[in-house]
Amino acid sequence: MIDELRAVAIFVEVVRNGSFRAAAKRLNLSPSAVSYNVAQMEKRIGNALLYRSTRRLSLTREGEYLFEHASDLLSGVTASLEKIAGNQSILPGRLIVSATTALLRSTLNQKISQYCTDNPHIDFEIHYTDERQDIIRSGIDVAIRAGDMPDSALKSKLVTRIERKLVCSQYYFATQKVPRTPKDLQHWKWIKLAMMPDERILRKAGESCEAYGSYSQLTVNSVDAMVQFCTQNMGLATPPTFLVEDQLKQGSLVEVLPRWRVDPIPIYAVWPGNHVKNKNAHKFIELVKDIH
Repeated sequence: MIDELRAVAIFVEVVRNGSFRAAAKRLNLSPSAVSYNVAQMEKRIGNALLYRSTRRLSLTREGEYLFEHASDLLSGVTASLEKIAGNQSILPGRLIVSATTALLRSTLNQKISQYCTDNPHIDFEIHYTDERQDIIRSGIDVAIRAGDMPDSALKSKLVTRIERKLVCSQYYFATQKVPRTPKDLQHWKWIKLAMMPDERILRKAGESCEAYGSYSQLTVNSVDAMVQFCTQNMGLATPPTFLVEDQLKQGSLVEVLPRWRVDPIPIYAVWPGNHVKNKNAHKFIELVKDIH
């Protein structure tokens, strides 16, 4: 089928240019290759398509019929390719994005709204989940993920870092001895977020210290769930700052070791590592830089 389509395209170019040599020059092929493809097409249908003379070409009835229909088809394909590859101020198509729930209350939704407004011809689909999906198998164009990226066949780009705080409920804090360093958290309970690594490093004025010895009775796969369980006295958590600002003001949560800084969460845009760029996806990736 592919060889036949190629031969049809060459035949149309021969007719449009009026000679095998002119078509060969336009297609960057040898005249013999052009003649061979047309001859193979004639053999395939069992009829001559062209009458050849030293001065000109003329179409047979079958050639006229094929040229009329194939020319319209090729013009449509060419127009479609030019529309996709040309001016991208109005992008067509569909874009499927997956994002961590940690960004539900960030500026990501504002960025998505802006993207959809600027590109009204794109059907946009967003999935919020903290499960690390197989984006190729799931048909996802871009995944916005939290945490360091393991080596893989996927491409990734750091788009931002989300600040976070070490917090627990007021009640849970009152049941523990007041800590002075991260080492004092050795016997505190932690709420573990499944998608994040177990290591918990706190920093202060160039000094770093691991909150070692801590254990996790409860593991969740949602940042929002982690915050809710934290307010229900289940232990320490390190959620994004913007998710706990209200609770900290209200006093339902307290910041533990406020002079120590929790490493921010790196946020990456991840996409399939194929060689052909998805222009819709890359325009979206550029837009979501510096979400907060």
